[in-house]
Amino acid sequence: MKRSQLTADIYDDDTTEQAFKYQKTSQFYEDLLFVNQSIASHCIKGENNIKIMEHFLHLLKLNNEQQVTDQFAEGCVNLVIGYFNKYLNGKPEKIGSNNDEIDDYEKVWHAERIGNGGFGTVLKVTKRNQKTKQVETIRAMKIIPNSTMGLSEAFNAINLKHPNVIKIFNIMLIRNICCIEMEYLPFGSLQYLLDNKTVKFNHQQMVLILYQCCEVLALMRQNGMVHSDIKPANILIKKLNDTYLAEVAICDFGLSIHNETLANQMGIVSLGGTTKYCAPELLIFEDGQNRFKNGPDFKPTFHSDIYSLGKTFQKLLDNNQNNDVSNSVFENFDLTQMLDRFTSSNPQEREDGFYYFIFNYILFRNRKYDIWKNDIIAAEFCELTFHLDKALTIPSSSRAFIIEHGLLAFADESLRKDRQVVIETVKRKGLKLEFADESLRKDKEIVMEAVKQNGWALQYVDESLRKDREIVFEAIKIHGQAFKFADESLRKDRDFILKVAQNDHAFEFADESLRKDRKLVMELIKIQWQILKHADISLRKDREVILEAVQQNGWALEFADTLLKKDRGIVMAAIKSHGLALEFADESLKQDKEFVLEAVVIQGRALEFADESFRNDREIVLRAVQHDVWAFEFAGEALRKDRELVMIAINMHGRALKYADNELKKDRQVVMEAVQQHGWALEFADESLRKDREVVMEAVKTYGLQALEYADESLRNDVEFMKEAEIISLNSRK
Repeated sequence: MKRSQLTADIYDDDTTEQAFKYQKTSQFYEDLLFVNQSIASHCIKGENNIKIMEHFLHLLKLNNEQQVTDQFAEGCVNLVIGYFNKYLNGKPEKIGSNNDEIDDYEKVWHAERIGNGGFGTVLKVTKRNQKTKQVETIRAMKIIPNSTMGLSEAFNAINLKHPNVIKIFNIMLIRNICCIEMEYLPFGSLQYLLDNKTVKFNHQQMVLILYQCCEVLALMRQNGMVHSDIKPANILIKKLNDTYLAEVAICDFGLSIHNETLANQMGIVSLGGTTKYCAPELLIFEDGQNRFKNGPDFKPTFHSDIYSLGKTFQKLLDNNQNNDVSNSVFENFDLTQMLDRFTSSNPQEREDGFYYFIFNYILFRNRKYDIWKNDIIAAEFCELTFHLDKALTIPSSSRAFIIEHGLLAFADESLRKDRQVVIETVKRKGLKLEFADESLRKDKEIVMEAVKQNGWALQYVDESLRKDREIVFEAIKIHGQAFKFADESLRKDRDFILKVAQNDHAFEFADESLRKDRKLVMELIKIQWQILKHADISLRKDREVILEAVQQNGWALEFADTLLKKDRGIVMAAIKSHGLALEFADESLKQDKEFVLEAVVIQGRALEFADESFRNDREIVLRAVQHDVWAFEFAGEALRKDRELVMIAINMHGRALKYADNELKKDRQVVMEAVQQHGWALEFADESLRKDREVVMEAVKTYGLQALEYADESLRNDVEFMKEAEIISLNSRK
């Protein structure tokens, strides 16, 4: 019997009898242990253990004879935990329970739940030596109630043999439950690191793991596969240290699809996936949020995977924005610019950016590129084989080649001293100044070109020019934080600070004495209020300074000291300057009804940041809506059912119907009032009223034929109705 037959027999047979018989054969062990070093190889041995597996399968059968429910799925997880924690430790009478009377570190076997996802539960399973109790093996065991999804994930991952793909050791299919044994990675996922803010990657590590992920996407493409759910939670950390090492593994291939043509024919929205990282061509904006497109309109591709990868690393970059850029050749990658290409609305631009990044990474790192030799598109995009075979050795003295590809780091020493080569190179990539000869980093013209292209190039400028006001000014215009590389004399220069004040980031690196200078800070706030966040803490406790800042822009309240966020006068001044500044006020003011009433008169949508209890306070909500109809979005559930309040809102703007209770969207009079005010409101009417000829015709009067987009199909197929609608639309324009 072949391995595929084992899967079919256990899954398709109405009883477990054949499966039991089959498991007693030697072929069963060969099939079950087809991957070396599987944890199953430790626990499935001999006649006694056959009885264990029979008993385990029997318990699964008793739980549910027909279909897998949530309760059954949870029961199976508990059975697996009990199987490892209790049964394999010699306590068979209560297989379904955890073994509390045995200390975890005394068990030969131990299983614990470490994660729950949309498609299953993950356990950490530890096997210790019977005698020494030393850990022999640790594995992750994923239990997936949907066997089709589980098998898809396992076999997709097995087919991708790559160090940056999660390693699968074994697959066991027991009725409808798929158990996947895979490598255990204790660092967790990128999402875990983002949520806990425990680690900030340096620039080199980010570029390195981005390249690793790109290799996996390229390998999937070569195998006709699309992942379709790339996100931080599906990228696991394999290795990480405090310097430059980082290695990741992509996991969760349950949504992966073989062949993009097949993907174009499938509606897999019901399977899941994550809209937050999903490409825009796969989404539709409905009811104020992004949703997956339906059926054949949902077509995940290699290009949509690139987009998801780009969004993932933009999130990672945001989390690392305060981390220093490491001093290495990796700085030559402008990650922000690169990820902008990955997340372009144009799929072809994503692909171009993807291969551009790959090509440059391989050149900089002299990385092995075997995987890319099979990638026809990569070869066509950059003549990869030619460049990699030739570029790293022969053309180091080729002026044109060095300039065109910005490879000054690999250029012959004579070219690094060549003024024309260097100036042409830094015009394209300012950071390449790092690799110019020391004499040229003192050349004001060359340096000026470099910092104009990339302000960060200031860090490679000769000390003498870091005092040059023109050079530093140009660098700050491009990147305010480049001021950190300026000479100390400029960072203490009061007049120079006033000159660069438009860039609030520059003030962060001004000398401490200037950040404490009250008179200077008051002057700067009038030019750029955001410098307040970099002012000394003593000035952020100064009422006069804060008042000046919030009068410039209410959002400056965010940087005020906690005590001043309780000051009614300060907070009200902030709200008058920017109505949504209530967000940064102290909770005591957000709970003050009189204060909130005053705030929503200035800006109705300040209701969003008021205490939750006020969302059902009719007086406050009415006052907010009267001053800004869109504040109705933040009304509580009870007030969304208030017919009178809803009528007030829709008479201000018909589309406020969107936030009314569903029962009022069925109310013909309410909907009629809404479409008479704005025909576009028909979008939010109940389906029954989108069939109402009179209601739809009123919508046409105020919104033209565009309103018919939301009319019921029966009306849009009615020839007479459509003719009448066209006449009414024409007349309404006169």
